[in-house]
Amino acid sequence: MIYYAVFFALTFYFSRMQQPLGKRSVQQSRALLIGLLMLLLMGLRDRTVAGDTIMYVWSFQNKPIGWTGFHTFFAENREPLFFLTEYLCQRLTSNYTIYLFVTSIMVVIGFKKLLEDYSDDMFLSVLLFCGVGSMYFCMAGLRQAIAIGCTMLAFQYAKERRLLPFIIWCLIAYGFHNSAIVFV
Repeated sequence: MIYYAVFFALTFYFSRMQQPLGKRSVQQSRALLIGLLMLLLMGLRDRTVAGDTIMYVWSFQNKPIGWTGFHTFFAENREPLFFLTEYLCQRLTSNYTIYLFVTSIMVVIGFKKLLEDYSDDMFLSVLLFCGVGSMYFCMAGLRQAIAIGCTMLAFQYAKERRLLPFIIWCLIAYGFHNSAIVFV
């Protein structure tokens, strides 16, 4: 519980800061610092935090995908980008924390972009994101959360009516979870 208290205190502090970091605007600086806090909280969690995390960690640690079987495995799954991410993380490390951190990066980047571009009150936005259970969902449903992060990045292109980048991000999201097809 102390982690969440520190998270909200620092989020409140960062959302009210007036000095930019380097060449970034104040809004970009706020979103970056809050995004880093979210990344630390989501990425450095234990395997017992959020219901499905145990299953994802078990799959990461106990289902090694050899390169010879990878082609078949990749072709048989409807969400190949998630399994590709899992495969690449398995090749880099056996540490599940790094795996959770990498998947959290993919979620937080999309949320950070929305905060930066569309939030007038970042603290309230983060409070609602956590309060209605979205943050818990992002920690529990990795595949869905990564797809949501990708659709958050696609949103700006939809708003700008740039069809090709929008479709590319939607296809990437669909590669992580097939429910992302709804966003199109």
